[in-house]
Amino acid sequence: MCATAGGCAGAPAAAPLPMPVSAEADSALRVPCEATIRRAATSGRRVYREAEVVKPAELVFENRGPRHPEPGGGATIKVEFVIDSVGRADMATFRPLRPAPTDYLRSVWEFVQSSKFTPARIGTRAVAQCGLQSFDFRSDYNDRSR
Repeated sequence: MCATAGGCAGAPAAAPLPMPVSAEADSALRVPCEATIRRAATSGRRVYREAEVVKPAELVFENRGPRHPEPGGGATIKVEFVIDSVGRADMATFRPLRPAPTDYLRSVWEFVQSSKFTPARIGTRAVAQCGLQSFDFRSDYNDRSR
């Protein structure tokens, strides 16, 4: 806890959530990861598609799923992001593919940011891969008739 009213010096500010880009404004949404891969290439980075690697990146199963932001609510959140060669999500590349409720999107953002992945591999070399992930927040179902 910080003693100053302005917050802790050096404490990271909460990152703003990215907003999805409309399909009309970004035709690359029709080909997932394409815009992300192109942007990486312009900065000299190589990011692979899942079909290009021998072993795709995978979520480490010890990770807990994202928290359900509202009991009884539901949404499906689809996002893309780069998993780097050490198994961390590059949050600068995190992008929802469809409009999503802010509280659900924030839950997914926090989950992805704290998750660990096994990196993608080409032969024995770990490489960065663009990943697509869908999170299904189902409504709580309670059938009392049974």
